[in-house]
Amino acid sequence: MIRPAFEKIAASKRERLMSAAVEEFATQGFHKANVNRIAARSGISIGSLYNYFDTKEDLFSATFQHGKNILEGVFYAALEAEGPLEYRLKVLFRQACQVARKHPAFVQMYMNLASGGTGELTEKLVTETERVGSLAYKQLFLDAEKRGELDEHFDPGTATFVIDNNLLALTASFGSSFYRIRRSEMLGLPKRLGEVAADQLADSIVERLLVGLGIQRQPPKLRGLSMETL
Repeated sequence: MIRPAFEKIAASKRERLMSAAVEEFATQGFHKANVNRIAARSGISIGSLYNYFDTKEDLFSATFQHGKNILEGVFYAALEAEGPLEYRLKVLFRQACQVARKHPAFVQMYMNLASGGTGELTEKLVTETERVGSLAYKQLFLDAEKRGELDEHFDPGTATFVIDNNLLALTASFGSSFYRIRRSEMLGLPKRLGEVAADQLADSIVERLLVGLGIQRQPPKLRGLSMETL
């Protein structure tokens, strides 16, 4: 159980604890993660840590929820953006790249979790996280349909699966050495991408996805609409 005391600690202390926990779970995996190291890295006593969480599973859940909140912010940015589907998807992909570059350890932690891990806890956390994206795509496609951007043959389920798999691979390339190598070898890009290069790659992937899925692209005069403001 996550105890009420955790919600009452100072925001800076909570952030230090979450950052230390993400780093530990990302590099060691759930089973090898050591709560003593997490406490030491965050500058709190082990006794205080167990005053916030009953078990390591509770700490892991809180850490994952912290990352899920960040993910929700990425999709929220796309839902709040005004414009055609292409523009909103570019907002989504760019924001995701920015977050992945800023929080690579969480990306690695999620990839570790999604590839195995902790049984029922894994299924619960992954399901909750994937639902965030699923609901966001549903709304994006509904809005695009109202604007006449989608034809009668459009399959929202397939589109969601294809687009989000590409988003996952792109963001993973900023937190996972395996995906970083794939990106470098397949695209001929340097292993370390700056913000401008990451944005250009995000835009390029979105444009090709829309063509492949047969989704109407925005008129040329609107392409790149206010992207410099992101």
